[in-house]
Amino acid sequence: MESILLTPKIHPDLDGVACAYAYQKLLVQKGNHAFAILYGRPHIEAQYVLNRFHINDILSKSEERFDKYILCDASDLKGMPDNIQPEAVIEVVDHREVHDASTLFPNARITIEMVGAAATLIAEKYRSAGMVLDEKSAMLLYGAIYSNTLNLKANVTTNRDKEILTWIESNFPIPSDFISDMFETKSKGINDHIEGPLIDDAKEFEMNGVKFGIAQLEVYGSVEVLKQKKKILDILTRMKEDLDLSWNFLTIADFKTGENIFISPYKKACEILSKAFGISFEGNIGRYNMLILRKEIIPKLKVLIN
Repeated sequence: MESILLTPKIHPDLDGVACAYAYQKLLVQKGNHAFAILYGRPHIEAQYVLNRFHINDILSKSEERFDKYILCDASDLKGMPDNIQPEAVIEVVDHREVHDASTLFPNARITIEMVGAAATLIAEKYRSAGMVLDEKSAMLLYGAIYSNTLNLKANVTTNRDKEILTWIESNFPIPSDFISDMFETKSKGINDHIEGPLIDDAKEFEMNGVKFGIAQLEVYGSVEVLKQKKKILDILTRMKEDLDLSWNFLTIADFKTGENIFISPYKKACEILSKAFGISFEGNIGRYNMLILRKEIIPKLKVLIN
């Protein structure tokens, strides 16, 4: 029987972890020889859910080559494990507007739809197939949808996300403190050790010959994070040099205040963000009075980068 690897990006967030874990369980129910493997350290909220619900049956790192691959919460090879062979990718599960998945993975079924979380797509697979969703998968998917939609406050939130949350709630008792504790743990972890989360969730992009980077943090209250502005600027500067970028910036989605804060040491990044969102920068900081995630930022930058 052919082996299938399901994996998110290296240093995965909760959405990627939830998709890989839950989809692997579904495929095994259907008789497939499937494995979910994580590479790198999971993001803070992902580790919180894994620990809280004693989820320890997911593998960590493997140099093995599999027969087939499924990308979870990812639609290109940037930040993915080296052992993935593009021609052997059989499915791509993601939820972003800008992608080139059909070209990159010619043999794959492309499951990319504009919902708040890729976890919603996996949960819908269970519901439509009438398959049994186990409790650990349910908690991961449930937490991932709340995490990716910033407690259902982000613009990317859809009725499909809300409907699948209701479906999960109708099948499993959800601890009343689960989501609030998850967000508190994540915010505290970022404030206490900002370098790891900032670097782990940074992504590189190339448009019109310009290579740039975007780091993203999602917090419930940004006051403590902004006290570390000098450290953030130093990290961004080092990342730009290490990765040979033209420029980069950090976007902080604060779902307590409902605003986004942009930070960059680079004039070009500040100029482009100012034009894209009609905002002004004071020093290295610009504020946008709406929540917006990286996947929404990218299309707005595309027409301005040259």
